[in-house]
Amino acid sequence: MNRHKRFTTTSLLTFLIFSTILSSAASQTASIEDIEVVDLYSDIDSADVTLHPEVHLTDITIDAELMLEEEVLRRERFVIDEALPGTGITKVVSWDLKSPEDGFYITRMTLSMDGSVLDTRYYNFSYGSPMLPRVFIKDIIPDSRGVSIILSPYRTVYGTQAVLTDVEYMLVDGDTVIYRTTDQRVDVVQATPLSED
Repeated sequence: MNRHKRFTTTSLLTFLIFSTILSSAASQTASIEDIEVVDLYSDIDSADVTLHPEVHLTDITIDAELMLEEEVLRRERFVIDEALPGTGITKVVSWDLKSPEDGFYITRMTLSMDGSVLDTRYYNFSYGSPMLPRVFIKDIIPDSRGVSIILSPYRTVYGTQAVLTDVEYMLVDGDTVIYRTTDQRVDVVQATPLSED
């Protein structure tokens, strides 16, 4: 009988210690060192943000906002259920503005967990400036093998300017990028076809 009581007491003590360890581990919150925003880009059409976690994390929230001066024009929220250490996660948002105004825009991405803000990043860009040489996608044809596009330079009152640009391709599932690659230093003087597998 004594042996049985002793075993029960030892088991109970072990269980309490194990429960205490689990409770303290569960109460630990993520810090800015645990996850890093490694890339952020935005323009008038969309934005993407890439995160790189250093540890296993769950329930990460990203609040994306597009602002013109102080006014918030669009707000989107992403929730990442699980992030494994050493992997990159890229999320994409489409701003879907019907008639954007010319001006200076700010994209703000706020990263949080358990109600605590871990990091806030900003990306600034201008829209509508006639002084900046730009390109646009004249045509795009995606299929199961890849994508083909035709780039063209914008025509201004001063004529057409050649533009040297990088083109980034993303395959997106919902709001998550599952594949990406880049054509660097593409010279766009006239309609320029490109394709990527």
